[in-house]
Amino acid sequence: MPGLADIQTGTLDSPEGDAPGAQIMCKEPLAWLDRIDALPAFATYPGMG
Repeated sequence: MPGLADIQTGTLDSPEGDAPGAQIMCKEPLAWLDRIDALPAFATYPGMG
């Protein structure tokens, strides 16, 4: 798509300041993706404090 750039969020120095503007490659989402918010969330890797 002309005018768009694909920048991987993990490569940014300050990703908090650059929210995504679109989702790509969503044609065939994994079946469990709609339930991902129901999974436990951990602030750090479990057991690492």
